Amino acid sequence: MEINSRKALTGLYNELGKLGMNEENYLNTCRVKGQIAEYIYGLLNQVDYALKFQDDFNHQSLFKALEVEFEAGEENFLEGLVYFMDVCSKFQKVKILAFVNLKTYLTNDELQNFYKEAFYRKMHLLLLENSVEQELAEEVVCIVDADLCVVK
Repeated sequence: MEINSRKALTGLYNELGKLGMNEENYLNTCRVKGQIAEYIYGLLNQVDYALKFQDDFNHQSLFKALEVEFEAGEENFLEGLVYFMDVCSKFQKVKILAFVNLKTYLTNDELQNFYKEAFYRKMHLLLLENSVEQELAEEVVCIVDADLCVVK
């Protein structure tokens, strides 16, 4: 799943657009849009072509033009997972995330923290592991053998 998917970016742009039009930012938004339109008019007047443009543009077109997107930062692996989960739950309306061999990358404490974060966001997690080393209290373990029979 891509963190900067079209669905996630559309949700982000809608949220940013609402912020740009709220009482606190409205005047600044109008001023910036006016400055952009004035800049474009100035450029158009310097060429010998009959050109036009949409001077009443929406926020989404500006965000797309500036390539506003989620940043996959330099945080540690667990923080990156939590950030990814936030974006998926808020903007993509994802309710379940599946991971393969996640326990090989996280300690038990990190796993428990990750489970808490998922719980707070009402997210469900499906972990597909190649072995069961230790079963945590938050986990419901189901073992499937090579014949796809449920053992436990």
